[in-house]
Amino acid sequence: MGQMPHALELFRKAAAAHPDDVDILLEGASALLEHGSVQEAVEWYQKAIILQPDNPSLHLGLGTALEAKGAGAEAIVALRKAVELEPSDEVAWCELGNALLRGGQEREAAGCFDAALGIDDAYEAAWVGKARAVARLKGPKAAVKYVDVALSLSLGFPEALALRDELVGRVPRRDAPAMEPAQETAAQAPVGELA
Repeated sequence: MGQMPHALELFRKAAAAHPDDVDILLEGASALLEHGSVQEAVEWYQKAIILQPDNPSLHLGLGTALEAKGAGAEAIVALRKAVELEPSDEVAWCELGNALLRGGQEREAAGCFDAALGIDDAYEAAWVGKARAVARLKGPKAAVKYVDVALSLSLGFPEALALRDELVGRVPRRDAPAMEPAQETAAQAPVGELA
């Protein structure tokens, strides 16, 4: 028996012995989700939310699990609740933006990425999300500057490298000469506008 399945069994036993312990439910749901037991993770998050309906981490986890389950509309509801409860959580804003983007709501998604960047302007995933939203709204050329900001923050960020390749057809390599510096740094790039 591998280590993760053993850990899952321990979480299951702990949750059975302490069904009202939100910390056990939260950590167990996270482990279940990471191990691919998506439906069970959703159920654990839902049980925990019944116990602590104002806990933003539970709504964020539920939204992430629902997204993994393919329940995009339900995920958006849970993620909206997470940012309502904790508006300073850049991760929740970014996850909501990603869910909205997958749901075809590019303009609102861009606003979520802007909110995340307003909290942490060095959050690479939010720059990549913003680039994806702008690419759909205004085309690839308009989006390149946002992915370049993500790459200026972390050249090895795989999602940014893949998106840049998708947008312009080339990927900077670690052994290649340094790519042209991004025209804008995180502090200079426009947050709150769509180009």
